[in-house]
Amino acid sequence: MLDKNKVTRTLIVSPGSEYVETKLLNRKLIYVPISAKGKTINKARAKSLNENHINKLTESFKNNGIDYSKNLPIVVEKKQWVDGVFYEYELIAGAHRFEAFRKLDINEWLFDIYQFGIDGIAKDLARSSLQIRENDHTPELPNTAIDLINIVSYLINKKLLKNTEYEIGNYLHDNSKNLHSSTMAKVIRGAVATNGAYQDIKTYPSEQLSEFLASNPENQNYAWGGEFDAERDKFGWTVLEGYENEYVTNALKRLDETGKGSYFIMHTKAPTEKRGLKLRRKSQIGAVTQLERGIEKAYKFREKNGEWPWNIEAFLAQDVKNKEKTFLTKEEI
Repeated sequence: MLDKNKVTRTLIVSPGSEYVETKLLNRKLIYVPISAKGKTINKARAKSLNENHINKLTESFKNNGIDYSKNLPIVVEKKQWVDGVFYEYELIAGAHRFEAFRKLDINEWLFDIYQFGIDGIAKDLARSSLQIRENDHTPELPNTAIDLINIVSYLINKKLLKNTEYEIGNYLHDNSKNLHSSTMAKVIRGAVATNGAYQDIKTYPSEQLSEFLASNPENQNYAWGGEFDAERDKFGWTVLEGYENEYVTNALKRLDETGKGSYFIMHTKAPTEKRGLKLRRKSQIGAVTQLERGIEKAYKFREKNGEWPWNIEAFLAQDVKNKEKTFLTKEEI
């Protein structure tokens, strides 16, 4: 018998949503929204149910039962008749688990009951945000880029989210704390491409940057990626904010190898209220200027002292088989 007093999971806190209580419910009282094609609807899941994930859940529940430390499926109280059947609740999150219950003929389970649309936040927006935050249970099936593009597009079409790159980014940041930055950028790009979102400030992901430069805007015909620009007799590099050190080093390597110089095409990450586009551009200039000063001072140091202002002091022992001593000098290598 499942015991709600044993539940130790941390409740999901999400704007416009409020936890009501935890109840042991018969799944036959819960309506699972489905589309005209008979597929489960969850705006945070762009595709139909994942059979592999359902199988993992089925095995988990069969072998281990309930994990009281993990999120419970979520429902909202909603009395309704659907196709001649009366339901008291509607499923908000947990469609994969619900299907696993059906496969195992589990009729009762613990559910968290929430209400939506509090604090002046629209019900659809509150429900969608909670669905994104909830996708973190065992075995996990986290939000994919496609899932998030789908839910962002839904909110834009419902006019619950402004159709701008800035607002999309803020929404994802608020509701997907563990989302990797590269996935975040992919979702923003995908949402922009899907909905034609207005971009106050353009950013240039690597795949788009090469296409942009290859189109030769304004007949500049720049090189990039360390390719040689015969017209300018230099190597061309695109430098994203935060990678100035790396590309100055690349330019020095090319200089050593070929005796040729380099030029940089700079671009920043998406600006924020604290770090606007102008400040970011100035910071990039400052980063390169600081490196240039360092190179100049290093050369002067060498001229004065006959050596560079750094040296290889030692190598750490790594060869266990040959019982290397703790530190090895450069001469011993």
